[in-house]
Amino acid sequence: MSERIVWKIDIESDELTASVRRLNTVSKNHIEKLIKKLQILDEIWQSLVDEPDEIIKGLIPVFENAAEWLIRKGRLKRSDCPIPIGRKRHLIRAQA
Repeated sequence: MSERIVWKIDIESDELTASVRRLNTVSKNHIEKLIKKLQILDEIWQSLVDEPDEIIKGLIPVFENAAEWLIRKGRLKRSDCPIPIGRKRHLIRAQA
């Protein structure tokens, strides 16, 4: 795990109340919560890296919506980007 800066205080230019508030957030409980959140995020990222198909499945609706919007606006022809409903979807026509 790489090093991360969680709290940073400039005692010369920051107001005293802001510095005190930041220092008061430094507690073992707070740090433990941050570490747990970081571990969860690392696990999620690792699962996405291990299974790239899941990323692709999640992005398909984004591309479908973008393609449909472009078709409605007349910026894309359905024949160039067929998106048949209820069948396997092809966002970009493959060139043979």
